[in-house]
Amino acid sequence: MANLVITASIVICISVLSIHVVDGGKCKYIPHCNDCAYDPNTRRATCFVCDPFFGLVTENTFSKCKSCALNEGCSNCTDFTVCTRCQNTNLGPDLNGVATCSACGQNCRTCRTSGGGKCDSCRPGSTKINGVCEKCDIPNCNTCDDTLKTCASCSSGYRLQNNNCEACVDNCRMCAKTAARCDYCKDRFFVESDTGLCKPCPENCKTCGDINTCSICNIGFYLDGNTCSPCDDSCQSCTGKNDCQYCKQGKPFNGKCRCADNCKSCQRAGNGKCDECADGYVQSNEKGCKKADNLN
Repeated sequence: MANLVITASIVICISVLSIHVVDGGKCKYIPHCNDCAYDPNTRRATCFVCDPFFGLVTENTFSKCKSCALNEGCSNCTDFTVCTRCQNTNLGPDLNGVATCSACGQNCRTCRTSGGGKCDSCRPGSTKINGVCEKCDIPNCNTCDDTLKTCASCSSGYRLQNNNCEACVDNCRMCAKTAARCDYCKDRFFVESDTGLCKPCPENCKTCGDINTCSICNIGFYLDGNTCSPCDDSCQSCTGKNDCQYCKQGKPFNGKCRCADNCKSCQRAGNGKCDECADGYVQSNEKGCKKADNLN
């Protein structure tokens, strides 16, 4: 029977063979290990469980916890040689005792945990059967049953009718009752109430109620009354002519975007400063740019 000794923040479990040591929830002998034992006779620590995103490995008879990410594409692993989760959703772990990540199977959306060649989830138009995504037999079907022959829902712009996907009117996102009348149009179009057809919004408008009233503008434009006006040339998106939210270069300051003079890029440094100077110029101590022959 083991005895429990508590001293300060260190919890020591004394057994016949070894001492389990945890200091602040961590093994103090092995980095990134959260459960280990120390044998006072051999003066050697053995890790049993590593922190999340670290895998157990034995090197020269010593146990260590190594980052799973050292194996290309892997984010988590049971031990260092067996990957269980990949960093990229388009890759899956090889579930054959190796630590690498390989491409998902055909029609997969993700396979981060299912393994290369298998799927966690499927792309639209396919359904998962025994870990593999099989394409539905019905054209323009979004989801189907495991026979692949019965459609449950159709892709955007189509409506389900007698187990077939019928096309809505042009530029329509959804038509529930009939294909001839649209309920919701695609971006930059609105539903004309009389006809049920999708008509274009005003110029540079993303969402509108009718041909004369815009509610959301395209990127690079701002709502000016019921129409869309362009942002300043240096601005990527804005809420007004002098109110920039995101700059093409640098960061907005008092609603304006401007790098230092003679500057090629200021994305990191921010407004009025410089990351990289134009050709023939070098950075000065003030984060600005001066001609190379004018520094002294």
